[in-house]
Amino acid sequence: MRKAFLTLFFLLILVLPSVFAVSIDLNKTYFPRQTLITKISGNFLENIKSENIFFYSGRDKISMEYEIAKIEDSFYLYSILPNKERNYTLIIKDAHYFEAGQDIKQDLEFNFTVSGRVADFTIKPGFIVSSKDFSITLESNFDTITLNLTYVNFTAAEEVRGGFSKDVFIPIAAHEKVAFLEIKSQNLTYKVPIKSMAQAITRKHISFSKPFSNVTLFRGSPYNVQLSLINDGQEEIRNISLSASKTMTLAPPNIPSIKPGEYAVVNISLLPEEDETIVISASAEAASANTTIQINVHKIEVENLTTEEIRQYSCSELGGKPCGENQVCGGEEIRTLDTSKCCRGQCKSKSSSFKTFIIILLIVGIGVIGYYIWKTKGKRVLPESLKQSAISKLTEVRGSLSKT
Repeated sequence: MRKAFLTLFFLLILVLPSVFAVSIDLNKTYFPRQTLITKISGNFLENIKSENIFFYSGRDKISMEYEIAKIEDSFYLYSILPNKERNYTLIIKDAHYFEAGQDIKQDLEFNFTVSGRVADFTIKPGFIVSSKDFSITLESNFDTITLNLTYVNFTAAEEVRGGFSKDVFIPIAAHEKVAFLEIKSQNLTYKVPIKSMAQAITRKHISFSKPFSNVTLFRGSPYNVQLSLINDGQEEIRNISLSASKTMTLAPPNIPSIKPGEYAVVNISLLPEEDETIVISASAEAASANTTIQINVHKIEVENLTTEEIRQYSCSELGGKPCGENQVCGGEEIRTLDTSKCCRGQCKSKSSSFKTFIIILLIVGIGVIGYYIWKTKGKRVLPESLKQSAISKLTEVRGSLSKT
């Protein structure tokens, strides 16, 4: 019994180095259009290059999209599998490795099968080596699908339309060992190895001076405010773009750069009509730094306020403005906190008002003169000499008649 045990022990010593010299975590079966992701480990004396990788089906060489890279002490290979169901062989040509005290150079072959229902979705690439934020392409092979992504402190749910692909940007995290980005649907899960080179890189970060703002405005009053966009990280942030959930004036719409510890001023101007919530976003350099501010606007009517309440607000808050010395108010004039003559209407020039008065006066004068001429038209006025001559002649006739 003891002799048999010793024999078995020595056989295991001889066999185990051969078994574990090269290993691969290849599944026996994959779905059509699935992304094959595998780790190849061993005592390799030379790197496995892309020209060493071949795929066969029987004797036929199969063309596939694939990449291979060395990450730490192992090799990671990913490939987009074909849509056709069949048996396949992965061949590593001229693999050079050390096994059981021997230097070996030979082909390595690994078999697997593609069968079943087409995979829910395909991803690319199947591994990441990066010192900065990266993107991964998700492609739905059926109808619209929701995919859940998890990586260190990053989580997201992405909707991908059927037959379309979508690029998702993911912030790199600093970690020494290989971490995994998990992407899963209801029927399929990928674990994408991530080798981070970002240990010495400080995250970029920007933020508005406040995360939200509650604003009460009188109807018809504009909202004008200045916000500070702060770089509170340790790197300069470039190519910052601003956007809003509602049409408004953002000045400037783009900021070339903000240095660490500094800020940029953003002017916002809009005229809300009703109660609403507005979200303003700032993002930079492929979303490696981003922030938002939410503005909650509440509208009230000036007519609902008493005279005393109105006097507690400034003229601009009530949607008005004081007219200049050479202007008159063309609307309602009220007393406010900062002025006794707040015009809630259009300010008009006094000179233009005087001109209007003169024009009206001229029109009235011309009308009176015209009326007088019309009334006296057709009447004859005799000169005084003719009038006296006529009277004397009439007297002479009357005298001659009386003598007779």
